[in-house]
Amino acid sequence: MYCSQKSSVNSINNQVKLVAKEQGRCYLEHLFENKRLTSIWNITMIAAVGVDIAEIARMERVISRWGDHFLRKILTDREYAYCTLKSNMVFSVAARFAAKEAVYKSLPEHAQSTSRWHDIEVIHTDSGKPTVVCHGSLEALTAEMSWHLSLSHSNASAVAFVVLETKEEQQ
Repeated sequence: MYCSQKSSVNSINNQVKLVAKEQGRCYLEHLFENKRLTSIWNITMIAAVGVDIAEIARMERVISRWGDHFLRKILTDREYAYCTLKSNMVFSVAARFAAKEAVYKSLPEHAQSTSRWHDIEVIHTDSGKPTVVCHGSLEALTAEMSWHLSLSHSNASAVAFVVLETKEEQQ
């Protein structure tokens, strides 16, 4: 929910009114069946987006030329294990390469200069959803920000799109 200074929602037997806005939260007052309730909603904000595309043929050439040296340079141990188990690992490597580039593009400028390949890791949840995990110099950012990641590929390219969102302080 995005709150503005003068937001109100009216419906049958239900009225919601913004009564205060401070420290990234909206304090809403509900009037429901003549009872007054107060609730707190977090305000989230998209801080940045990043997108990158990696060509599969180019990734195949780089892996053929540099092999394990290249893979170990850009992939964390978990990513390396995941990609090398795939029958055609080039698609997974290209997707992770694009994801790391997209995350890098979404970083605040001060964080870009200190980040390294292994500071950004792409893992999958139990349901298969790709997720960004930050390490090293970027780990401190995860207290205040989170990334939403989408990956896709065709026979020609892999693409990654990330949305960097601010997190709210917890009470």
